Amino acid sequence: FRTTTANSREGLKPKTLASSSRPLNRFLHHNRSMGKQGFLNVTESGSQVKHDPHFVQPALSAQKFNDKFEREFQFNVLEQPTPNELIVEMYPMDVSFANALRRILLAEIPTVAIEKVYSADNT
Repeated sequence: FRTTTANSREGLKPKTLASSSRPLNRFLHHNRSMGKQGFLNVTESGSQVKHDPHFVQPALSAQKFNDKFEREFQFNVLEQPTPNELIVEMYPMDVSFANALRRILLAEIPTVAIEKVYSADNT
């Protein structure tokens, strides 16, 4: 696994991270564990996550997902500082689901601007 800025036959130096002088491939090797199924430990949303390839959660059926969503999901309007602003909280919310919702809102309502997102991980 070697990363270079251009054709390696030209003898160019490996890419480095902007924040350090370590080569990119050494950074990835130091911060990732590779298994047969891919990376085993990654950073997702600022949290270190260790994936166990032997433990796979079964997918929920659409009906079970909808039932659980209706039972547990909460959407609260915390305040409305101005007529054009709204501060809300939604939980429990998976990061991927929140990102999908954010993308839909930005695509469908062109005047929406999401300025601050606070995430609390309670695991």
